[in-house]
Amino acid sequence: MVKAVKTKEQSKSRTSDKQTRQRIIDGLFYSLFSDEVAQFTGVFTYSKGSIEGILEDCYGRSKIEGLLSEQESLSFSKTYAGRPSIEYKFSFDKEKGLYLGAWKGADAFNGYASCKLDNSLIQSDANLIIEYFKSFDAMTNEERVRAIMDFMVGKGYFDVSQDSTTGESMLSLTEEGEKLAEEADRILDPEEKQILYNAVRKAEEDTEFDDDIPF
Repeated sequence: MVKAVKTKEQSKSRTSDKQTRQRIIDGLFYSLFSDEVAQFTGVFTYSKGSIEGILEDCYGRSKIEGLLSEQESLSFSKTYAGRPSIEYKFSFDKEKGLYLGAWKGADAFNGYASCKLDNSLIQSDANLIIEYFKSFDAMTNEERVRAIMDFMVGKGYFDVSQDSTTGESMLSLTEEGEKLAEEADRILDPEEKQILYNAVRKAEEDTEFDDDIPF
């Protein structure tokens, strides 16, 4: 009986195939800001604890890079073209058979997420995930306004100063902020302007603003 003899190259190739393989990921993410749930799905290459792949969701295609410890933890950076990365961190829940976690982005606020590897979500998975999302308090309107203001300060659209008399924080538009406001004044219809105006004024309960919004 003739036995096939493996060459070193063949052995290395088969070992590499076992160490590097393509896997699927399927999950849901919840945005606290919009109070909406969306699905994401994709594929990634797994090699020696590192992952790299592509996701698709309602916002388009993104690239992911991160780390996976089987049935323990999963973390990755998700990047859409031309945007800052969004960081995801999960821990594996053995009882549910799902990775549960949260996400945060510089221009996407934050929220929660859950996913499954190697198989698509089924209805019972989705039900468990929705219950997981419901376990967190929803964002109030005041918190949404505060998040917008913090984002605009971070982007350089507002300057923060203190009132010399009261010591209270005050916001005023920067040059870039004025350009943004002028553009908004040009493209927003009256109803949209009123919604934005009301949202800004809602924040006055916590912070004093200079009245230099030009619409």
